[in-house]
Amino acid sequence: MNKRQFFENLAEEWDRKHACPQEEERLEKIIQHFPLKRGIAVLDIGCGTGRLIPYLRQQLGPNGWLVEADFSAKMLRIGRSKYSASMVFFLQTDAQAVGLRSGLFDLIICFALFPHLDNKLQALFEFRRLLRPGGNLIIAHPLGRRELDRLHSQKSEVIKKDFLPAGPEMKKLLFQSGFREIIIVDAREMYLVKAVASSSETQEGLWLLGGEERRLS
Repeated sequence: MNKRQFFENLAEEWDRKHACPQEEERLEKIIQHFPLKRGIAVLDIGCGTGRLIPYLRQQLGPNGWLVEADFSAKMLRIGRSKYSASMVFFLQTDAQAVGLRSGLFDLIICFALFPHLDNKLQALFEFRRLLRPGGNLIIAHPLGRRELDRLHSQKSEVIKKDFLPAGPEMKKLLFQSGFREIIIVDAREMYLVKAVASSSETQEGLWLLGGEERRLS
């Protein structure tokens, strides 16, 4: 079984599995940190069944548009059945080679996906390509890195080694792929990365990890 098959098999129970007040509360808290603005173009990569759609559409307004992308056809089919809002588009694709034109998005949201990417650097280069200069990348999870890695290690063989990079490695990957102004927050019930797509080779940023703040050059 590969990862696509693994997540296809989970599609029917995905919403039920995540439908609990505690998880919704964590989700709402995380989304408050997303740089959402009315009228912008957003890619929700690894969208699953579209759990973020109601929150995102509310913030984007009637002139913003949202692409929901996932490699699981079943996940996307469920998402389409739940949401038919205008300016919401569904796309079956691979996060490491999305296939859309460059500079299309103001914001890319990678929620509960990043550990599952086999080639993380390639995916980050693709995200940078898809973002306009100055656009934002968000990588987020409703758990801290260590707890998330622990949970994955107890799951199926297919994902048991799907871990989040530690802070220094994540920073390095983002710098290598053309991001700056990097912020990493790793708390017990929230993991959040914010990064800005650079229009130059400047590699300066702000790294925030577990409450520590340091200037990086």
